Amino acid sequence: MTTKPDEITLNVFGKILYALAMADGEVQQEELDELERIVQEDEWAKEIKLSFDSAMELDMDPQIVFFKNVRIFQTLSRDEHMPFFLDLMRRVAEAYDGIVPEEHDLILKFSGKVPGEYLVEMD
Repeated sequence: MTTKPDEITLNVFGKILYALAMADGEVQQEELDELERIVQEDEWAKEIKLSFDSAMELDMDPQIVFFKNVRIFQTLSRDEHMPFFLDLMRRVAEAYDGIVPEEHDLILKFSGKVPGEYLVEMD
């Protein structure tokens, strides 16, 4: 990735990632652990985690959070970062018992709602 996404993009994506982790009913410790590994790999991913943690602490409705933030995400400049965001979604979804159908659907909806040809390979 060449540049850091802006703070708004990272905040919005953190909430989308929260909704993904909640797709199976609750955020699992393995998903939190994977998010922490992501932060260790990419310093600026802390902003994603802060947004994720905020949504989790507020116990936000994951469906509302997902659709609201995907709409916001569509308005932001993110093309060069899309492969990174999709990879983060895949990693968090796989962290606990692999990707469940609900998570798979959200990843496909996310990738399909933004311009470009980003392919998400699922097992």
